[in-house]
Amino acid sequence: MKHWISALLFTALSAASWGSSCSMSLPTGDLGGYEPSVNEAGVSIQQAFWVTCPKGVPLQITAGPSQTSGSIQNRQMRGNLSGTLLNYQLCHDYPGAGTCARIFGDGQVGTPLTATGTGAQQGVYFWTHVFGKQMIDGGEYIDYVAISINP
Repeated sequence: MKHWISALLFTALSAASWGSSCSMSLPTGDLGGYEPSVNEAGVSIQQAFWVTCPKGVPLQITAGPSQTSGSIQNRQMRGNLSGTLLNYQLCHDYPGAGTCARIFGDGQVGTPLTATGTGAQQGVYFWTHVFGKQMIDGGEYIDYVAISINP
């Protein structure tokens, strides 16, 4: 049975130092379906933050802990029907082997994403990976992660 991972929700927290000089739009968070018997290695989706900052401004985008687990190292989504937990991670690179080589985090746990402002809108990319072989109940799975941008 296919289960829907419908919402990994990002909440933007911005540093006061960048004020109105930078703007950021967040990914939709829709990760599609999850079928444990088919997706043995898990499901990986590339996503992006769309950032507009003045040319030459160095950017650092950090991701906080999972609201469900309270952890960056062990992020989880919670099922809306049964409360079942679904393990996932935010990664810098494609997790082809089913694990993240570099976790997208806050600098203390995991590594922030970095870029340099171009003066135009630009994508800052990352991957969301839902680990395979998790026997879960049907329904939608949701988690919240706070995102900060610091030029």
